[in-house]
Amino acid sequence: AGRAYVTGLTTSTGFPVTPGALQITGGGTTVDAFVTNLDATGSRAIYSTYLGGLGSDAGLDIAVDSLGNAYCAGYTYGSGFPLASPVQAASGGFDDAFLAKLNAAGSALVFSTYLGGSGNEKGRGVALDSSGNAYLAGETFSSDFPTTGGVIQPAFGSGAFDGFVTKLTGLAFPVVSLSATNIAFSSQGIGTTSVARAIILSNAGDAPLDLASVVTSGDFAQYNDCGGSVAPGVHCTLWITFSPQDWGPRIGALTITSNAYRSPHAIGLMGT
Repeated sequence: AGRAYVTGLTTSTGFPVTPGALQITGGGTTVDAFVTNLDATGSRAIYSTYLGGLGSDAGLDIAVDSLGNAYCAGYTYGSGFPLASPVQAASGGFDDAFLAKLNAAGSALVFSTYLGGSGNEKGRGVALDSSGNAYLAGETFSSDFPTTGGVIQPAFGSGAFDGFVTKLTGLAFPVVSLSATNIAFSSQGIGTTSVARAIILSNAGDAPLDLASVVTSGDFAQYNDCGGSVAPGVHCTLWITFSPQDWGPRIGALTITSNAYRSPHAIGLMGT
């Protein structure tokens, strides 16, 4: 469509980000990766976001699939890099390669992972095939870089660096996005029921979001129009009411259990 997808690194605390982007502030150090999607005229950012954890991060390559999901490859140092359904959930040590898949709106991570051993790695390039598989290539000097059985070279070659090639499959996932994560109700009479407050639940991923349960605790109740599954890019509404059974502060939660990463997701509820 003529859009440009840009990645790199920034040392700016005021890097231009867009409302609703994945990460509107830096990850905690002086260097973060970024991902920016410019429209075909180059006059407007469709989205622009930081992408970083507690250490230094840099984006070195980017690829885009037919749905507009952006796959950013690079390297990250230390902990706190934002993850989603990772194949490696923690840093192996020093710099690690990463691959992060952003949804078409730039508002959520569909997939994101570390990839590395106890030495240094950098993800230098990423390519996609028509089946949705991603191919990450780069460099490593880890003797314990994660390899798989039957590969052409399972062990480190003892030079300063070795190249690596990793194929990642099954990268379509649901993503829970909530319009709010806390609701504070106005004061309510004992034994009466408040006006319902609405929360929008969206599937920001690219696979169906299957809901196992939606339940409330405390003096709160809910009803919704979500059904058992929410399709990618679709949203539904949860309505929550407050019916206090005693004096004073009342606290509860609405809990959503699903097949999404980091399930269950909870909405804090409070009232008096």
